[in-house]
Amino acid sequence: MDTMIEEIHASLFEYGLTEEQENVLLKMVERYSEDIFKVYEEGQQVGDSLNHVSATLNRAVTKFLA
Repeated sequence: MDTMIEEIHASLFEYGLTEEQENVLLKMVERYSEDIFKVYEEGQQVGDSLNHVSATLNRAVTKFLA
C-alpha cells in the first residue's frame, strides 16, 4: 500500500494539481486504505471463527460416529 501511495504522490505533479488538491487526494487514498485494511482484518477474524466452528463440528461428528 505504501508503494501505491508513493507512486500516486510521484505522479501527481504530472496532472497539474495544486498542493491542496494533492493533499486532499492523498488523505482520501490513505483513509480508504485504512478502511480496506480494517475490513480485511475483520474478514480474517471471521475466517478464524469459521475454522474454529468447523473444527468443533468435526470433533463432534467424529465422536458421534465412533
